[in-house]
Amino acid sequence: MRILMVSWEYPPKIVGGLGRHVEGLSEALIKRGHQVTVVTADTPKAQEREINHGV
Repeated sequence: MRILMVSWEYPPKIVGGLGRHVEGLSEALIKRGHQVTVVTADTPKAQEREINHGV
C-alpha cells in the first residue's frame, strides 16, 4: 500500500512527541512492506527531499 503522511513536525524538527510518533509509525509501516512518504514543514536543518530508513 502507498501511504502519504502529513505532519508539521518530523525529525530533525522535534517540538513535542508528534515528530517521534510519526517517525516510528512510518518506519513500522515500511517494515510491513508499505511505501510511505512523509510531507512536513520546512526546517533549516533538513534537505528538501531525503530518504531515511526507507521513508
